[in-house]
Amino acid sequence: MSQANDFYNAMRQQQVHKLAGSPLLWSIIQTLKLEQLIDNHCPAGNKQQVSHGQAALALLLTRLLQPKALYKVADWYQASGLDVLFKHDAVQFSDDCLGEMLEAVSEQSEALWVAIMGQVLQTYPEMAEAVIQYDITSCYFEGSYEDVELIQHGYSRDHRSDARQINLGLSLTGKSGLPLLYEVLAGNTADNQTPFGHLDKLKRLLKQVKYPHDVVFVGDRAMLNRKLIAGYLKRNQWFLGPWTPSQVQQLIADVSQEELLAHPLTFQPQSAKVDDPPSYYGVMRSMAFDHDGQQANLGVLVLYARGKARPGLWHYYPKRMTFGKNMVKQMINRKPSYVSKSDRYIPARQQLLAAFVDPPGRLQTRAHLSSCGGAGICRSAGIQSPHGDPVAGGVGIGRQRLE
Repeated sequence: MSQANDFYNAMRQQQVHKLAGSPLLWSIIQTLKLEQLIDNHCPAGNKQQVSHGQAALALLLTRLLQPKALYKVADWYQASGLDVLFKHDAVQFSDDCLGEMLEAVSEQSEALWVAIMGQVLQTYPEMAEAVIQYDITSCYFEGSYEDVELIQHGYSRDHRSDARQINLGLSLTGKSGLPLLYEVLAGNTADNQTPFGHLDKLKRLLKQVKYPHDVVFVGDRAMLNRKLIAGYLKRNQWFLGPWTPSQVQQLIADVSQEELLAHPLTFQPQSAKVDDPPSYYGVMRSMAFDHDGQQANLGVLVLYARGKARPGLWHYYPKRMTFGKNMVKQMINRKPSYVSKSDRYIPARQQLLAAFVDPPGRLQTRAHLSSCGGAGICRSAGIQSPHGDPVAGGVGIGRQRLE
């Protein structure tokens, strides 16, 4: 009878906690040996009860599961039951403890990042890909911050031109989305001023972690102009991105609709039905490039997007006719050519210019288009890299070596 009472009392005293994704995250953290890596680079002082590795893991789990201000982390751990994962009581993860850890980690951030990247790629080698996507985002601040050099007014991606901001440059792998390198930039830094500096840092990192691939550097429209292309060629760097000079526009105009429709790509949007016709078509062209002593033949993939073809204003704004009729009438009255010359909208074409330093013939189209995420680059266009991987990224220009 006493055993039954003991069991009943134990059941009444049990606590239930929602662990969410913490078991999965904890397994990955343990596999990567993050605590040991942090403690090796940031050893704690003799009087410190909580190691920097333990404090970093506590803050990491908090940020991933339920972000809190530093002074609320200890209370959240105690309430969630996740303090059982650590060697210390939740109360010891105070804001002072976490703040000291952040200061120690910031002093060793570069060396620590190299060590973590090396461990990640050693543990998960499939995350090392030939395609690296690069883009810039921004983070704005409330307040003046007049004495902080990095926090400046600049182009606001948050539509907050009134607020100061910093810019963040980030490169990550195309499919797995592994963040390889990030850097904090002044808020008024122009996108096209950043690629070479970032690329040089990226190459140093890849050499340090013994990265197994030569990489294709993928950027958006701001990452390509004649000067930047010449710089990529000088560095013998494969690259991919959008570029629309008059020479390319003429090349696109010379591709017939019949030829485009004869080369469908197999990618379909998620909304497409099984029996829908292909949404994308593409053909390869080449273009001579000469700038600042750099000469190359650039490969150009001309894309046709069926769903983006615009046969005319009335078809392009079908939903706006119900609530925007007056606006449409004004546009038509102002520029009647929108209707009378509606063929100017056909076809909707884009150009993919893919640059590879490689023997002729290796840059080729594939019957494939894949979606990808991260860093503001969202569409891949059926280009095969020299390693056989589909190249992720938007539209771009390509180079083959001149023999």
